[in-house]
Amino acid sequence: MPENDCPPAWKIFSYLFSIILSVAMIWYIHLAVNFWNTGAVPLYAIFVFVWFCAIIWYASVKLILLLLPARKDTCPVCCLLAKVIEVD
Repeated sequence: MPENDCPPAWKIFSYLFSIILSVAMIWYIHLAVNFWNTGAVPLYAIFVFVWFCAIIWYASVKLILLLLPARKDTCPVCCLLAKVIEVD
């Protein structure tokens, strides 16, 4: 990180873009399934929905840890990983 402890803007914008694009795609799939399908939801729609939810979760976690670096100290998983890395 630079001296002012601000993360690079391109990282912030890339994570925000991933979240916004995933939400837009979920909304588009929702509209398409409701408009074209009167029966059961197709399997590919469920797979794509889960995939975009995973992208939203991953980008959100990375964005929070990028913008709030003090969160890494209170996160139990991050603390455990830091201890394991220090031991190695």
